[in-house]
Amino acid sequence: MELVEVLSFYISLFLYLFSNIYGYFNYFFKKDFNFKRIYKITLLAFFFHFFTIIFRTILTKHIPVIGNYENILMGSFFLVILIFFFFRKEKWFLPFLFSLSLNIILLGMAIFADPEKKPLFAALKSFWLYIHILFAWFAYGSFTVAAGVSITYLIKKEESLEELIFKLTAFGLVTDALMIIAGSIWAKDLWGSYWSWDPVETWSLLSFLLYGLILHLKITLKIKRKTFAYLIIFSLITVLISFWGVNFFMEKSLHIFNVG
Repeated sequence: MELVEVLSFYISLFLYLFSNIYGYFNYFFKKDFNFKRIYKITLLAFFFHFFTIIFRTILTKHIPVIGNYENILMGSFFLVILIFFFFRKEKWFLPFLFSLSLNIILLGMAIFADPEKKPLFAALKSFWLYIHILFAWFAYGSFTVAAGVSITYLIKKEESLEELIFKLTAFGLVTDALMIIAGSIWAKDLWGSYWSWDPVETWSLLSFLLYGLILHLKITLKIKRKTFAYLIIFSLITVLISFWGVNFFMEKSLHIFNVG
């Protein structure tokens, strides 16, 4: 990592963390908290985060999609975009904080990843790669934010939070399906078959089916709101496994996005 990239990365991480801690302190210990100030600090962190991605792209000559470090960098970036989009108003202050906490944990994991610059292999130079990972980032980001809102619901138990959890999960499910479809089309050109039951493919499918089942149970059986929130939080484990866990514990995988 170049010095400029290192500084930009750590400044963004520090500002995210400062904004989060300052926000919790204001919420729990002060009657009058300033959401706009916390929002602006987070926006400043996002700016440095974005600069880190731009600088990384210039250095590697490709969008950061290779290795754990780059995927965490981009995954966190899209997660913050979703946080800004869904939690613009002060009434969403607490889910904003919980979702930001999950983002800090995610981005913090990049510290332990290998930041070595890697070339974009010829096999990965495909239009379908960017379609596939774009939907992946939005899907996993939506599921993560849904988990953050679910934590909030278990504390505040507001009906509007339940509706937001449902919308986020539904959006995540749709983008997850598009991710799998785009990946299958790309796999046909890359490996000669639409589906290979690769560990990453399998866990991605399991994650999709689990979230689909939860929404089905919510719509048809009207499961309790508290149960719904717990299931959404628990299901995030499948996302973590498909994104990182498989390649940490499995020696063979056709997917190389976790290399490094």
